[in-house]
Amino acid sequence: MFKPYFILFLLIFISSCSYTINPQDSINKGIQYLKSVENLDLSYKDTYLEYVYPSEKLECPPQNCTLTYRKLDAFFNLIFIKNEFNEYKPLESSVNEANNILESLLPLWREEKLYNIINDSMQKPNGLALDTYCILGYLYNDKQMAVLVQNSLYLNKWLPDNFYEGDQDFRTIADESWCVRLIQKHYKEKIRFVKEKLVQDTYNYLKENHIKITKVNAAIHTLTMLVEFNEPSKDIKYFQDYIANSINDKETWQDTTTLANILDVLILSNYQNKAKIDKIAQELITRQENNGSWLLSKNAPKNFGQVFTTFRVIIALNKYQKWQK
Repeated sequence: MFKPYFILFLLIFISSCSYTINPQDSINKGIQYLKSVENLDLSYKDTYLEYVYPSEKLECPPQNCTLTYRKLDAFFNLIFIKNEFNEYKPLESSVNEANNILESLLPLWREEKLYNIINDSMQKPNGLALDTYCILGYLYNDKQMAVLVQNSLYLNKWLPDNFYEGDQDFRTIADESWCVRLIQKHYKEKIRFVKEKLVQDTYNYLKENHIKITKVNAAIHTLTMLVEFNEPSKDIKYFQDYIANSINDKETWQDTTTLANILDVLILSNYQNKAKIDKIAQELITRQENNGSWLLSKNAPKNFGQVFTTFRVIIALNKYQKWQK
C-alpha cells in the first residue's frame, strides 16, 4: 500500500509536469462558426463588419459584387488563413472568392491615390484609405503599390497629426507600420529612416498619456514591423516585454481581440517565455462560446465584433499550434 507522503509526492510531480495545450478543436469550431454566419454576398452577420463609412464608395470589378472597408477587413483575414493554415476546408470557397475579389482590385488600385494623407500632390479627395491600401499591397506583395505609397510620403510621414483621436489614436502608428511593411519588401533602404522614426514615435507614445490598451496595440504593430524588417534590434526585446507584461493590466486582459494579437506577435517575434504564451493560449481557448465564436471582450455584446475577433483568435491559435511543434 502506498504511503500518504508518497501519494502527495506523486501528485506534486504530476502537477509540475508540463502538458501540451491542443487548440485544434477550438480552431475547428471557430472555422465552423465563421462559415455559419456568412451571407451569400460574403459579408458576415456582425454589426461591426456591416458598418459602412459615410460617403464610402468602393468599386468591385466582379459582377454583383459589393465592397466596403469593413468587408475588406474580413477578406484580409481570409487571406491570412489561406497563407498560414494547413487546413481550412469549410472556408475554402470563401477564401477563394475573397482572393479573386482582392486580386481584381490590384490593377485598379495601382492607378488610385489616397485621401487621408498630407502629401497634396498624391492626395485625392475620394481616394482610398492609407491603411487598407497598404494592407492589400502587403498581402499581394505588389511592387507598384509600394512605389505609390513610397511617393506619398511627406517629411517621412503619411498621416496628418491628430488624424485619429481618443481610443483610436494608436492607429497612426498602426497604419504607417503597415505601409513600412509593404515598402520594405522592395525598398528596404529607402524606408529605413521612416521605420526608425516610427519606432521612436512608438516609444514617445508609450510614455505619453494614452489609454493603456491603445499603447499595447501601438506596440504590437511596431513589433510586427520590426520582426519583418528582419534585422537585429534591441527594440524587439523592449516591445516584447512591454506587450507580454501588458496582460497584467485588467483592461488589456479583458479584451479578447487584443489578447489574440498579443499571442500572435509574441510567437512571431520568438518570445522566450513559454509559460506566458501557454497562459494566453489557454485563456483564449477557455473564452470560446458554445457556438464556436469569441466575443470582442469579456461580457461584450454578442453581435458586435465577434466575427472579426473569431478570425483573429483562430489565426493566433493556429500560429500557437505550429509554434508548439
